Amino acid sequence: HSKIRCIGQHLISHHTEDRLPTRNPYCFNPNLYTCQAWKDSFRGVAGQRRDKYPFATCHLLLHAHNDDPNHFSRRELAILAHADGTILNRFRYNANCVIWQETMFGRSKLLKLFLSENFAQNDILIEQKKLVRELQEAGISKRKSETKAQELPPECAGLSGSQSISYRIGGNKEKFLKKLNAIISVLGNGTRFQLAAVSGIGQIVTGRVLEEKPRNIQDGDFDNWLQERHVFSHAFTAQGTLRCTLMEGTPLYE
Repeated sequence: HSKIRCIGQHLISHHTEDRLPTRNPYCFNPNLYTCQAWKDSFRGVAGQRRDKYPFATCHLLLHAHNDDPNHFSRRELAILAHADGTILNRFRYNANCVIWQETMFGRSKLLKLFLSENFAQNDILIEQKKLVRELQEAGISKRKSETKAQELPPECAGLSGSQSISYRIGGNKEKFLKKLNAIISVLGNGTRFQLAAVSGIGQIVTGRVLEEKPRNIQDGDFDNWLQERHVFSHAFTAQGTLRCTLMEGTPLYE
């Protein structure tokens, strides 16, 4: 959306020649910055070439400041390891993680720690397991990603998923807020990731989801495809899935 500036890491280009003309020019996305597109992504666990960005948005922001792991407690490191399934990607797609670390994060001591050969024996994984248990007890969704348990070392058992909570229109607001604030409390307890409790829901703005198979879009036609459908935001979430949000009838539509 042309009026929205954002920093994110979703895969958003279908082909390297796509220009995404309605995107605000002051946004930043590592996939766009390195010309990483759907056509060259989703190579699987055996891939040895660069694939889509494997870390979280928070790692981009930390790298822009100072991400020396010596400045973080073990609990804080566990939170950063859990963000967006980073540690699971480290084990499942190690080659891709190393390529990104060397290409874009050469000075990152934090990612060097996460990618170190002996990380599976690091106490951070023990702390991450404790963190995940507490998040699940607080009400976070246990829904897992595509990562399969048998493709991960035993030390990572139980770490997949546990990334979000959802709210459905017409749902119980009090129950949702109770979960949300419980999760905020877990993340802030004994760390510098503290946020104030959320007291209420002031407004709900929701769009319509559109899904398409990327192979149905011709090379070079993606920019027109997005504009013709008035797509508000989008991401290639799997090799066979382009997921879009349409905002007709909301304050964000124009």
